[in-house]
Amino acid sequence: MKILLLLLLATTGRALIPKEVKLFVGEVGRVELDAGAEVEVAGGGELPSWMALDKDALLVLPGRDDVGKHLIQVTTKGKEAVIEFRVSEEYQNPCGETDSFWIEAIYEGSEGIAEMVEAAETIHQHAEIDLAKIRVYDPVYGKFVRNVTKIDMEEEGEAESYAKPFHVVVPGGCVEGSELDQDVPPETLEVMSRLIEMLDEIKAADVAVFRGRVRTRKERNGGQDIISTFDFSTGAPEEAFEALETTTTPVKTTTRRNIRTTTARNSADSAPAKMASLSSMQCKRGHLCTLTIPAKLFVDKEDGETNKLKLQIHAIAGQANWIKAENMQISAVPLEVGEFEMRLEARDKSNQMVSAPFIVSVQPSAIANHHFYFIMDRPQGERLLTQPHQLVGFVKQLASAFPGSSTENVTIERLEKDGEGRAVIYWSNTTLNAEKTCPVDDLEAMKLVMATKKQNKPKTDFTRAMSAQYMIRRIGLDLLGGCKKQTIDTDTSSPSVDKPSRESGFGWLALAAALALLLLLVAIALCCCLSKKPKKEKPSEFVSKGLPVVFPEEVADESDTAAANTPMLVKEERPPLKISHHENPLYKPPGEYTKSFQPRNSTPGHAGTPVQKLPPPYVVP
Repeated sequence: MKILLLLLLATTGRALIPKEVKLFVGEVGRVELDAGAEVEVAGGGELPSWMALDKDALLVLPGRDDVGKHLIQVTTKGKEAVIEFRVSEEYQNPCGETDSFWIEAIYEGSEGIAEMVEAAETIHQHAEIDLAKIRVYDPVYGKFVRNVTKIDMEEEGEAESYAKPFHVVVPGGCVEGSELDQDVPPETLEVMSRLIEMLDEIKAADVAVFRGRVRTRKERNGGQDIISTFDFSTGAPEEAFEALETTTTPVKTTTRRNIRTTTARNSADSAPAKMASLSSMQCKRGHLCTLTIPAKLFVDKEDGETNKLKLQIHAIAGQANWIKAENMQISAVPLEVGEFEMRLEARDKSNQMVSAPFIVSVQPSAIANHHFYFIMDRPQGERLLTQPHQLVGFVKQLASAFPGSSTENVTIERLEKDGEGRAVIYWSNTTLNAEKTCPVDDLEAMKLVMATKKQNKPKTDFTRAMSAQYMIRRIGLDLLGGCKKQTIDTDTSSPSVDKPSRESGFGWLALAAALALLLLLVAIALCCCLSKKPKKEKPSEFVSKGLPVVFPEEVADESDTAAANTPMLVKEERPPLKISHHENPLYKPPGEYTKSFQPRNSTPGHAGTPVQKLPPPYVVP
């Protein structure tokens, strides 16, 4: 049976180096070494942060980010030995389906792994508690893995106000039944009393009792089943289950058997191992920054090196949607200044996982004197807003649209949503920001390369260069800082700037065009009025200076004009020579025309005045 304390000494006096060590997150381990032994990560590299050398011993205290398999090489007098550390998380409640009690010694802060391991070992020695049952958690992780309630009346979370607090957690028994107001078991009170009496010896700030249960895999993953992501090959050692048992229940036995069976089924495929450490990533706000992933950072016996594993980045705190691992490279365009803790996770084909922590340090960038802004098409804009890591591809595409440019010339100032819900990207040209005087002409020329002059729409060539993945609807330019002030004071201090003169010329041109249009409208209106004036009618050829009209039937046949077919004008009117025999005996033909007779209401000799024809006076035949 393996001894979890890892105080492994051979009978010859030389330290016996174990080939494999299995630990839970928060479990303390110590591996004794020979004097002068050298310890490093297999393949070269410094020890991870959860390991430390203490004289002739290797102290280990894994955290949540250290789940997986790790290979450590020990060299003693020219002889090399490799220790395989397997770290997994606990999912089994010590008391099965009933609540458990824990006694926690609260410490103000720590200076490193050695201090936390010493605190756990001190409690083990003075309180006579098995070291295999003790866990060392930070307050955040302690609440993450357990759903607990503080029993005493003091305000919870007092220790979290310290700089680097940690809790040494000791199991304290089980709840009998499900009553919430049940008294604390005697064995729990006894352990708590011993720890309170030895506060000075164990150097703790306080001691408290908590009641609750260990969270299941599903609860820790926000309600989702994460059995497929759990590293069964690095499951809990069997000795740990036996050591943690304070009450034997059928439920606990069944759970343990299931884990053993699953471990045996996946034991043929070993989990990937971390062979080196990942360096920190130095960035500037708004700039594209990258970090190359070493080929031998992770090694899997069956799948191969890092490029054969599935890589993904997770944030230890905050979000990681702005950073991505792809093609053996970590890339990002950070928009906030600060230090961000991340971990690179690698999984093999069996979904077994190992991770490597790293830090992204983002420094401020230079202050911009201008902003170009792109109003993006709605589908592409929504992807940028929800997946900011796509700014990496946007910066590369934008730099390639300008021949001879590089990604270092592009600074993303901010990414936001406008009033219509569209994504707007503000960016600046780094080389133009560095100039002492405001390069207004260069900025205007650069804008004209991208957009039309009047409507500010992207030109066809620029749209083609940006590709369909980044469709732009409108392009604009904002002058800031010194450029904005210089533009305002152009008339007095900067007459050489062309932008105000262009604006003035455009105003005069618009005024002249308006006047020309007004004159054209006036001319068109006059033409329309003249065209509507009524034409003067030509007087009838049958009316001439009041002369009577004689029709052909009124002319005698023997007359020279008897053949006429049209009415004729004569100086005096005469009765017709042809006398028609009318059937009416009362009919009498008219008498002779008298020259002195003038029609009523007429003016003799007045040209153009129509003459009213009156019947002649009656003359007896």
